[in-house]
Amino acid sequence: QQPFFAQSNQHFILEKAAHPGYPNAFIIKVVNSAEDAVVRYTPQAPLHNLLVWKPEPGNPKQLWVVHDNVIRPCEDLTKSVHFDGNEFKVGEVAQSFMWDLVVESLLE
Repeated sequence: QQPFFAQSNQHFILEKAAHPGYPNAFIIKVVNSAEDAVVRYTPQAPLHNLLVWKPEPGNPKQLWVVHDNVIRPCEDLTKSVHFDGNEFKVGEVAQSFMWDLVVESLLE
């Protein structure tokens, strides 16, 4: 079995969002999903506040900003995505992420 960080379901693409209220926002798309899927901030969910969800264009809960390699939900810029040892979630801990640039994506 592959290590957690190398599993194929852990590959994402950041795509510039076309939302007039959030000009610097991105949508985080799941690469190897059978369906079209994005990462969504779910602050009202009882157990998990970071989920894979069906795309809802224009919904700010699916919009993210990246500043100094920290991913923050547009809905609450005081919080950020982090790994707590069990799962990825949104909270008070600011964790930096590493990024791989796919050069071919710049040519599209």
